[in-house]
Formats: sequence, C-alpha cells, structure tokens
Amino acid sequence: MRLAHLTDPHLTSLAGMRLRQLRRKELLGFQSWARRRRRLHLRDRLDVLTAALLSHEPDLICITGDLVHIGLAQEHEEALAWLETLGGPERVVIVPGNHDIYTTRSWVTAATRWRDWLRLEHPPLHPHDHYPISLNIDAVQIILANSALPMPWYSAEGVLGAAQRTALADLLTPSPDQPPRVLLLHHPPENAREAGVPRRKALRDADKAANVLQQADVILHGHTHHNHARRYGRAQVFSTASASAKDASFRILDLTRSELGMWQIDATLHSLRGERMIETDRQNWLLPRNS
Repeated sequence: MRLAHLTDPHLTSLAGMRLRQLRRKELLGFQSWARRRRRLHLRDRLDVLTAALLSHEPDLICITGDLVHIGLAQEHEEALAWLETLGGPERVVIVPGNHDIYTTRSWVTAATRWRDWLRLEHPPLHPHDHYPISLNIDAVQIILANSALPMPWYSAEGVLGAAQRTALADLLTPSPDQPPRVLLLHHPPENAREAGVPRRKALRDADKAANVLQQADVILHGHTHHNHARRYGRAQVFSTASASAKDASFRILDLTRSELGMWQIDATLHSLRGERMIETDRQNWLLPRNS
C-alpha cells in the first residue's frame, strides 16, 4: 500500500473579507494573515506539490489538518473544491487542525462540507464525537484521531480527551498478526518539551496519552510546519512541513509484506526546491512482530 502525507496547506485567501462579520479571534487571525501568513503560504507552491504528489499514484492521501486560516464557511467551501481535485473520499482522508476548528461555528461548516473526507457518518455536535475512527484499507489500519477543539484566542493547543484516549487504547493494544497501524492527528503526540513547541501549541494531555500513542507503528502529524522524523516508543513519528510554505513537502510511505510475513515500510520525503519537488530524505525499516 502506498500512503501520501501532506499537511497544513493553509490554501485559502482572506482577500476582500468584510471585517465587521468577524468575531474577536477571527479578526485577530485575519490580522495575522494580512501581516504575515499570506506571504508565507502561497497557492502556487501548493499546486506544484499537489501535481508531484499525484504523480506517485498513492492509494490513500492523508491530510493532517489546517486546510484553512480562520475557519470561515467560505474557506471550507474553497478547501472542498481543492479536495475534489485530489480525489474522492475513498482516496483522501482528513483529520482536522486547529485552524479548521478555529471557533465553535467553524466545526459546523467543516463537518458538513468535508464530512465524507473526514469519514463522519453525520456531522456530530462535538468535534470529538465519533473519534477515533478506524479504517482498514489494503491490510493496513488507518486510525484518525482529532486533537483539535475551539480554543481561546491566545491558544493553539490540542487535546484528545479521556474518551478518545480510552478508545485509542483499545485500537492500539498490540496483538499477534495485527496489521500496521498508522495514526493520523494534527498536533505532535509528545508534550511541549519533547515536541519542541511552546506550551500554547502543544497537545495538552500528551503525558496522559503517552503510553497509548507510543503503541502505534507510524504517527503522521502536522501543526509544527517542520520536517522531522523521530521515535516515540514503538512509533515512528513524522511531521511534515506546510504544503504551501517555502519548503513545502510531502511524504510517501510504501507498506509491503514479505513472504515471511514481516512488514517493511519505505518512507521518502519530497520537498520544494526552487520550482520543483525533489526527494530529500529516505528511510526504511521493518515492523517488529508481536508475540
């Protein structure tokens, strides 16, 4: 199976926004976009990345959030049009990011317009309802976790919550002959110090979730806008740079099973250099067997 990972495209434009329609946090987010973010995240880069990613013909495209800037309904519509260029819900899955669920009203429109790509049966009232979601695709288990909730204006924290942590424990408990388990979430799984992020951007209950999350085979996340690979317990963790930034990147993961039943994962990182994407890193490893 071939997976592609991209994250944090921040693909929408807020040009021409009527500021009187914005609430406090949305207005602050708009000001951040106008001063800085609109120059950091460029659609031309995302288009180059998207074309290169599709040329690898992945079986599943995994997007770990932050498709938009301040979670407005028109942004969710714009993102939906882009999603449809990547493929239908059978080929693309999303977990939301903190910018997608920027305010309480953001979740309503995101869950409605992206419902099929989020793999929701119906738009839930609370962003954590129905999560985690487990998908079995080509003998690989894809687990979608939601670390995003509406936060105060000064915070970009994430949280899983007790119910989601309990359900993840059931899904990630090692068992004999289990398929590879790939966990998708927006925030890095470690606490602020270990993840190297300010507390205001970290996963609030990372320490409570540590023993659970470390049982995954692969964790793919965004939020940090940096390319980074590291171990976290059993898990190989990959963060990937924003898909529209100067170093726009995506990862390809090939998961294959040998005749002896061992699973091998080959991971390549592809990053924007000038006007084209090139391979910048390659890793491969075997998954340990469970007794």
